Amino acid sequence: MLNEPASAPEEGSASGSPLDGLRARVRALGFEGVGDASGLPALRVGRDASLQALERLRDDPGLAMHRLVDLTVVDAGSGADGASGGLEVVYALHSPAQGFRMRVHVTLDEADPEVDSVAALWPAADWLEREAFDLFGVRFRGHPDLRRILQAPDAEGAPLRKHGVPGSATAERDPDDVDAGEGA
Repeated sequence: MLNEPASAPEEGSASGSPLDGLRARVRALGFEGVGDASGLPALRVGRDASLQALERLRDDPGLAMHRLVDLTVVDAGSGADGASGGLEVVYALHSPAQGFRMRVHVTLDEADPEVDSVAALWPAADWLEREAFDLFGVRFRGHPDLRRILQAPDAEGAPLRKHGVPGSATAERDPDDVDAGEGA
């Protein structure tokens, strides 16, 4: 059973559900734009404010997001109009005390994909950040040991980026050329 967070339900909320309480508590901390992503409350924060925001979500007793469930990167690539959707780091958080989950989205600059490490907040982030660095080329400032864990140490590029890392071999590859690299 979900416990009610330490705040009143959101104004205008008919149900007063725990998720309404979560949204109200997040807004009370000064965050705006609490939406839904796949049925979970989702929050979008700026890159430079991400570490402070995540720390507040973890340390606030009404939220107590003490568990980092997952950290991943989404590369939205380019749309049909050529506009870039960009990169974002997505943190999946869980509050064991309150019994709810939420996602936090941090948009990154594709040319400079860097964000503060959260390994000091959640030790589980150590390997998750290394994986994101290795496969997407995202750098995590302040990470205790940011190095590749899946590719060879001297590997270039970011294999899961839709357009690779600028200046790397994956950036030069034509995604429509299915024979590229075969037989070489």
